[in-house]
Order: sequence, then C-alpha cells, then structure tokens
Amino acid sequence: MISLARKLRTTEYFTLAFGTMVGVGWLVVMDDWLRRGGPLGAILGFVVGGAALLPIGYVYGRLVIAIPDAGSEIAYTERVFPRSVSFATGWMMSLAYWVVCPWEAVAVGKIAAYVFPGLNSFELYRVAGKPVYLPHLLIGLALAGVITTLNYRGIRMSATFQNWTTFGLLALFVLFASFGVARGRAVNMQPLFSHSSWVSILLVVQIVPYFMTGFESVPKCAEEANPEFRSRGFFTAIMLAVLVGVVFYAAVIAVGGAPVSPRLLAGAQQLGLPVYEGYGLSECASVVAVNSPEASKPGSVGKPLPHVKLRFADDGAIGAAVFTYGVVLRVLLGVLLWYLLTHTAW
Repeated sequence: MISLARKLRTTEYFTLAFGTMVGVGWLVVMDDWLRRGGPLGAILGFVVGGAALLPIGYVYGRLVIAIPDAGSEIAYTERVFPRSVSFATGWMMSLAYWVVCPWEAVAVGKIAAYVFPGLNSFELYRVAGKPVYLPHLLIGLALAGVITTLNYRGIRMSATFQNWTTFGLLALFVLFASFGVARGRAVNMQPLFSHSSWVSILLVVQIVPYFMTGFESVPKCAEEANPEFRSRGFFTAIMLAVLVGVVFYAAVIAVGGAPVSPRLLAGAQQLGLPVYEGYGLSECASVVAVNSPEASKPGSVGKPLPHVKLRFADDGAIGAAVFTYGVVLRVLLGVLLWYLLTHTAW
C-alpha cells in the first residue's frame, strides 16, 4: 500500500505558496500594469490589494490548522454548508485552475521568444485576435509535462524543485532590485500615475487577486506535513507568502517601470556595446519598434520594424503608452554586466 511521504516543513510550504503565486505570467503583463496605473499607481495598487488579501490569508491559515485536509475549500465548506455548496466550490476552484495553468504555460513560450525571436513562427490559430505559435505551444506543453512528472513522482522531488526555483528567483530578485534601488533615480519614473491617482490605483487593485493567488495551495498539501511539523507553520507560510509577494511585485514595478536613462545608453555606447532603445508589447509578440546603427535618435523608440503595422486607438491609448512610458530596453548580457559594474547606472 502506498503511503504519504510526509516530508513538508514550513520552508516547503512557503516556497509552494510563493512559487505558485508568482509563477512567470507577470513577466509578460507588466506593460498592462503600467498602462493601468503608472509606476507609483501600480505599486500602490499591489500594496492595497495585498493588504486586502491578508484577512483572507489569515482565515486560510486558521482553517488549515483546524482542518488539515487536502480537500481544502471543499472540506471547509462541507463542514458548514450543504453538500451542494461544497460540490459547487470544488468546481469553482477547478475552473479557476484551468484558467491559470494554461496562462502560465503560454507565458513561458512568450518569454522564450523574447530571447529567441525565431520562436514567433508557424502561427496555428488566433484567440481574440492574438496569434498562437507552434513553438510557444510546444514549450508550454513541455513545461506542463515536466511539472506533471515531478508531481507524479512524489512530494520529495516536487518540494526539492520548488525550493530551488523559488529561492533562486528570490536571490536574483534581491540582487537586481538592490542595484536598481541603489542606483536608480526617481525622476525616471515620471509620470507616476497614468490617470488620476485614485483611478490609477483602483485599476490595478482589481487585477491583484489574480496575480496574488497561490497561497491557498498550502492547505491542499496539508496531509504531507512532517510528523514533527507544528500546525502553526501553515499559518506562518501563508501569511509570509502574501507579504513577500506584495514586496516582490512592488519592487519589480519600481525597478522595471521606468524608461531607460540616456546616461545608461551613452555609457554603453562609449564601451562599444551595441545598445539601442526600442519598444515592445507582449500582446504584439515582443518588439514593435527599435533604433538601429543606421537610424538612431536618443530618447525615441526608433522606427517600426518592417513586419509591424502600427495602429492607434481613437483615444490615443497606444500612443500614450509608447510616448509616456518611453521604452522597454531588451537588455543583453553585456549591458547587464556593464550596469552592475559601473557607478553611473540609471
């Protein structure tokens, strides 16, 4: 008879909650956050939204202590409400995960295409006018296969993988965020809000629950807790994941939400590094316009690429996104090293 390994401790529960919460999807939607709220509006939106989720995290932490059942929400509602309510709750959670999991898988393909643009080929079909490419789909399916295999092999391998990836991500986050904060300039974040301050914040708050979901995964592994595990560790892992998640998102926006500094470009050129400003949107399949050695104008995003067609909405929304927030600099390894090693970065 197969029995549970029961190896999880507070550390594993934290990495499970935080890793599930963050994932990789945020890498392709930060431009949307900035359009909604601007740099400061997006930061405050995540802070306010995260604070609103703390009571929910608190309730989850108390419930899993009282009912350490892998059924989680299904088990909790079954204790209080009729079975039909518990049944409906289970379907609601399943449908929610059926939305999140494909989203994360597709995001991996988009991120890979940022590094290897050749992956934006072999269009299969379109969803809401957006192309779905075969290489993106294959990468997403491969990732889903790897994650499925890890979970099938058991909690030991899955927990080890989660620890390495989560702490590796946090280490890189601390490194780059520290350099960004230490050498950054607040003036590069202007304008702070995309609309009025309150509207900007509210536009971001409404999407925060989607990007902060994940802490509720802790109760689903409650039965895998180490025999010496203290039940209060569930509560600690959940609350810590929510708090670290808020700090993570806020810092990422603060460091990456500003346009590139002219001094950074000038310094790179002096070192002989071929660095040019450009602009791109994830929903436009990465790069839209970019400067080149033949046509480079500092402070601009350059000319549209030959295969790109630009169209602006009547309200000027796309134009505002381009000229208000400046650029998205596709940083090469050489630029990254220069940024880390010089004393005159952003």
